[in-house]
Amino acid sequence: MRKRIRRVCAVAAMLIAGTSFTAIPAKADTTDYYFNLQVNTSDISKRTLKAGGSVYEKCFYVRPTYFSKNVRYHGGSFLLDTHSQYGVDITISPSDRNKLLSGSYYKDPPSGKYYYLLGTYDAAATSGPSVYVEGRFTP
Repeated sequence: MRKRIRRVCAVAAMLIAGTSFTAIPAKADTTDYYFNLQVNTSDISKRTLKAGGSVYEKCFYVRPTYFSKNVRYHGGSFLLDTHSQYGVDITISPSDRNKLLSGSYYKDPPSGKYYYLLGTYDAAATSGPSVYVEGRFTP
């Protein structure tokens, strides 16, 4: 009986120790964004946490889901602490609806920090309709 109790305790201890040291991959947060854009205007998403850890992707993702008009816009990832741009601007068009787009970072983005997506109206346009766009942002 004592051998059985010891065996059960040993197995339980190994299970507890095994789960304590198992790496759990970090996952980045994703935020919905809603932009009302006009010529010479911009809008920002809610702050979104970039996953921590030593292994993470050095790019950000945007998935546009809705366009009120057939107008393209640009999105860039900015660090909330300094309001400095870390991600290159990507062009987002109505043909990209529900597609996962990615943009690379200029430099290594600090993990465990908050980022936001800055959306701007197509800079080439000097006039045009206002556009309402929705999507998802993952730093």
